Amino acid sequence: MDKPIDKKTRTKRQSHDLAYVLGEGASVGRNRVLQDAWSVAPLVLLNATLVVVIYLMVIARGARPDWFSFGIVAPALAMLPVIVSFVLVSLRDHEQPVTMAA
Repeated sequence: MDKPIDKKTRTKRQSHDLAYVLGEGASVGRNRVLQDAWSVAPLVLLNATLVVVIYLMVIARGARPDWFSFGIVAPALAMLPVIVSFVLVSLRDHEQPVTMAA
C-alpha cells in the first residue's frame, strides 16, 4: 500500500491543473466534428423541413388524412438528414472516403 503524501511533498510538486497546462502552451480548441456539424447545420435543417413539408402535402392530399400517424412519421423522417449528416461529418477526416450512390 502506498504511503500517504505529507504536506511538504505536496507543496513542492507543481500543480498540473488546466491553468498550468494552458500556461505551458497547450492549445484550447473545439472539437472538429462539432465545428463541421455546425457548418452544415443550416442545410440539414432545410432538408429536414423540406422532407416534413413534402410528407405533409402527400398526407393532406389523401381522402382521409391520418394526423396521428403524421405526428409519428414526420419527426422520424426529419431525423434522417440529421443522422446521415452527423455520420458523414464524423467520417470526413478518415483515410477512406465515403461514397454514396446518387
